[in-house]
Amino acid sequence: MGAEEFLDQVTFVDVGAYTGDSLRRYVQMGGWVRHAHLFEPNPDLRIKRDFGCPVTIYRKAAWTSSGYRPFYISRLYAAAGSTLLPEKNTGDIDLDNPIQVECINFPAWLSQLDDRPLVLKVNAEGTEYKLTNGLARAGVLSNLSVIYMSLHAEKLGLPASADIALTSLLEGNGFRPHPSKVYSPVYCETWIAT
Repeated sequence: MGAEEFLDQVTFVDVGAYTGDSLRRYVQMGGWVRHAHLFEPNPDLRIKRDFGCPVTIYRKAAWTSSGYRPFYISRLYAAAGSTLLPEKNTGDIDLDNPIQVECINFPAWLSQLDDRPLVLKVNAEGTEYKLTNGLARAGVLSNLSVIYMSLHAEKLGLPASADIALTSLLEGNGFRPHPSKVYSPVYCETWIAT
């Protein structure tokens, strides 16, 4: 495990926090978290606060603007795979009964977060494309030290070029891929700021 992946006293930001499992794994693997911010809009998911660090939980979806949007609940076990995007074609999404969730303008929120170093984990069932582009447009990708991101092009019916464009955007903003032992490559790709 590269030492650069675990920086001292990080602020950990989790988009698509689910039950807090990513933060829990990061801490168990040796990451020292000063404060964590967990974004999970699904009101039915319980996030325990047993992380060993201060945590702020936002029952909002990270998006590129504020307001309310439909949120489509997955009918799979524990609602794994719920999304803001109705075009997602996996996860047995209930398109007929979305709930309205509050969204936060995530690029604006992140730009006001003064904590460094910042670690961002995004597993938000397809919104990673719009969020990453929004972060780049807002000029806040440079605020991040490590990004863990799960890509979902195939789940949205997008061509492979969508993933290539996103990874090129990260590389163009000073990130390089890193083999991670914190999260498996199937779960999240790791990007380290250079």
